[in-house]
Amino acid sequence: MRFPVGILRRCHPVRCIRFGLVLIFAVVLITSLWQYATSNSKQHGRSREDDVQDQSDDDHPHSKSLRHNHRPNHVKSSLVADGRDKADRGVQSQLDYIGSHLDVRYTVVGNEGGKYFVDVTLSNGGQTPIEPCCWAIYLYHTKFLDIYFFNSGIPLRMSNERRHVEENTDGITFTLEHVNGYTFRLQPTNRFVGLEPGEQVVLRLGGGGWAVSRSEVIPNWYVANDYSLSEPRLLLSTAGEELKFVGDFDPSKRWSRSDDDVCVPFTPDDRYARNKVHDLGSDAGGIIPTPLSIQFKKDAKKLRLRGNSWMVLYTPGLENEAQYIQEKLNISALKSTEISRSIGKAQCRTNAITLHLSDKMPSTVVSESLEKYVLVVGAKKDCISIFGPSAAGVFRGVASLLSLASRGEDGASTLPGVIVVDAPRYPYRGVMVDVVRHFHTKEELLQLMRAMAVYKLNKLHLHLADDEGWRLEIPGLDELTKFGGVRGHAFRELSHILSLLGSGPFTNSSGSGFYTVNDYREILQFAKSHHVEIIPEFDMPGHSHAAIKSMEARYARLMAAGDETEAMRYLLSDLADRSSYLSGQFYRDSAINPCIESSYRFVEYVVREVKNLHKDILPLKVFHFGGDEVPQEAYSSSPACAEFLRSHKKLSSSKDLKAYFVRRAAMIVARYGLTPMGWEDAFTMSNGMTVSVEELQSKEVISQAWYNTWESGLAHRAYQYANAGYKVVLSPTTHFYYDNPQEPDPEDWGLHWATRYINTKRSFNFMPESIYDSIDYDFWGRAISKTDLCNFNRIECVPLRIPENVLGIEAVMWSELIRTPGRMDWMLWPRLLALAERSWHRASWETIELLSKRLIVRKEDWMSFSNAVGYKELRRLEELGVNYYLPRPGARLRNGKLWVNTAFPGLVVQVSNDAGHTWNDYDETVKYSGHLLLATRSHDGMRRSVPVALDA
Repeated sequence: MRFPVGILRRCHPVRCIRFGLVLIFAVVLITSLWQYATSNSKQHGRSREDDVQDQSDDDHPHSKSLRHNHRPNHVKSSLVADGRDKADRGVQSQLDYIGSHLDVRYTVVGNEGGKYFVDVTLSNGGQTPIEPCCWAIYLYHTKFLDIYFFNSGIPLRMSNERRHVEENTDGITFTLEHVNGYTFRLQPTNRFVGLEPGEQVVLRLGGGGWAVSRSEVIPNWYVANDYSLSEPRLLLSTAGEELKFVGDFDPSKRWSRSDDDVCVPFTPDDRYARNKVHDLGSDAGGIIPTPLSIQFKKDAKKLRLRGNSWMVLYTPGLENEAQYIQEKLNISALKSTEISRSIGKAQCRTNAITLHLSDKMPSTVVSESLEKYVLVVGAKKDCISIFGPSAAGVFRGVASLLSLASRGEDGASTLPGVIVVDAPRYPYRGVMVDVVRHFHTKEELLQLMRAMAVYKLNKLHLHLADDEGWRLEIPGLDELTKFGGVRGHAFRELSHILSLLGSGPFTNSSGSGFYTVNDYREILQFAKSHHVEIIPEFDMPGHSHAAIKSMEARYARLMAAGDETEAMRYLLSDLADRSSYLSGQFYRDSAINPCIESSYRFVEYVVREVKNLHKDILPLKVFHFGGDEVPQEAYSSSPACAEFLRSHKKLSSSKDLKAYFVRRAAMIVARYGLTPMGWEDAFTMSNGMTVSVEELQSKEVISQAWYNTWESGLAHRAYQYANAGYKVVLSPTTHFYYDNPQEPDPEDWGLHWATRYINTKRSFNFMPESIYDSIDYDFWGRAISKTDLCNFNRIECVPLRIPENVLGIEAVMWSELIRTPGRMDWMLWPRLLALAERSWHRASWETIELLSKRLIVRKEDWMSFSNAVGYKELRRLEELGVNYYLPRPGARLRNGKLWVNTAFPGLVVQVSNDAGHTWNDYDETVKYSGHLLLATRSHDGMRRSVPVALDA
């Protein structure tokens, strides 16, 4: 062992003496522990996680065998035991201190040449020295950190930097290790001499990509010792959603992705110009989503509806819809009655809301949808009638009625005389919520569905399994949730999944949780009552780290019990596989092995059990198996796959195995009478060709088309799949990936790997029947059009030949950065209003060929929509308890006068001239001066947007 002479060159005598004493004690202690450890070879080298297993996890097979079969026969040395106890207490004391007093500061230096550069400053903010030994920092990073450069000591500099801020001529003081996924470990080397109170060390990190926003920095770093019985400790300086440990993003290099990037933060003046829309002063009495036809009665008489004097009449089969409207309008009486199914009879009864089923619809409705309806409000006769061919149609009519109703201070609702004839544009109008990266509770999903029903959204796609966890209890496969549904500090993942994406060291965070059978059945029951279909997704064969590790835990348990047959039954990995790869999310072990039959037994078991969970509540129709992003080298060194390929000559290499798995999985799903659904790349072979629908042996197969970054040349795949016979759900990253920010600003929340920002207006402008006319900006924010790309053959613009194969639109919200219920609302609303509008209603401007005219009509449509959102729909969301996104205000100074506006007329702007201590509503008669902060406030006055600074 070489002595770290660099330490002696760098420290003063007092520190050297103290460090020398610590080092001598550590050597003696380690020697004693080594002697004890070698007396029990099974215990040698075990981490704290293993020891905790011995003490607390009686069900773990290895812990049982170690505990009962391999204890030494001699009595332990009391000296060694006492020494170990003292050492553990000393380590724990140090971890406690570091957790409380190590101040971490994360500062983005800049982006250059496709790389990002950040400085992590570690400061001792306490009164006691931080010793150099026996601790490591666990941190999370959404961009891969360049471990080679960091550990080699090669300086990471930008071109305009003369030298590294802490360039170390004595060698590296910390090593950086990739644990798995987004988790890294930073550990002192023997050249690190510790930190005196007030001292700091600055570490330069970097890698490929860019760093342009605060929210992409993951909080809740922690410190741990993996070779003692100590408990890890959260680094308090990194804790919480405020991300106060992240430095400011002032200079341009800190938010610009590259020199080509024109997506720069909006100035108040920029935002004022973008927000500019005529303020109508009200919502104009419309409905979102816009109906097929709405005719207001010419007279100005309003219907007043007081709950105690009205009743709801309904035909059998509409009990749910009757109860729903009764609760919403506080109507005291319900009555079931027989009503003719003919359109011409018994349409209206005084002081009654009549709900009934009818197959007879006006001739203007050509839709075959069961969700079509007619709503008649007879203001003169004081009666309301809603009818449609199904309960779902009547429910949509009820939603329109509630949208038109305005409640007064006396509790009575007023309604205009109106006739609404309506039918949806698409049968699929949905949202995908990722509950894996961070768990979102049953109550959050019920709240979401409550709001979805208001806006006629009818599909909730639950992403239930991914690398970071498994979120649905599957009876008979307990490890999936007891192991795979729990995250915490677990360097070797013996009892649960390792800590990821800011879930911290303990198992009580948003990284842990799952839906029990009863939870899921309650979700289904609520969905049924709100006419929302639940589409469960279990991503495979890629994105399956949690499932793989869970089934390995099951294997270990059953092997210890001597049941090898059962242990192997649902194993998802080739235990002899030595394939080396990293997935797109940096996992080394994320791909289910397609060459072992147990993988398909697992798929079938899950499909069967999930179908059983649905059957007596909301029968399962669609099973989503993901199928995306499988690393090409995932099976390259699997002995099982080498043998498999020798016996399957049609498969040329391991790169063809993903497509083979998809075929098998789709056929299993179809065999259970379900429609297989997957992300678009699930059905793309390694040579770029599309798997034929016939090969999948299913009547229908749904491809979820997502990757349409315009310059990629892949936007045509949505229509290509539709033309090839697939049913297609459109989820373009450029318009409906709602985990992206809503402004190109470093303080706006979200990821930005696919597009820099997506605001409500961008979603509103999408044209699903002509996606190339939706081309607006390239990846770097430069304005482009269909003419730029299609007419000059820069991309392949395949026309849509079978439009009926497009089922609809789905918004997507991945939750890597979504750790709280409020943040989920913030990312989804009000953008989901635009999705509801586009998926339910075909706008007149979508069919206008002449671009200049189309833009004029679209602008008028946006004016109506944005006023409706600002004046009415945001108030309704507040009543539902939705924590929607508040856009920052625009502001303009002209001749000493301050003008302000918002993206949604009707929202109020507030002004502060004392650094945010007090706020007042903007008053155009006031002459403002000095340094001002501006913010948009919610209608209820409970929340404000991110403030905007302006000097007047």
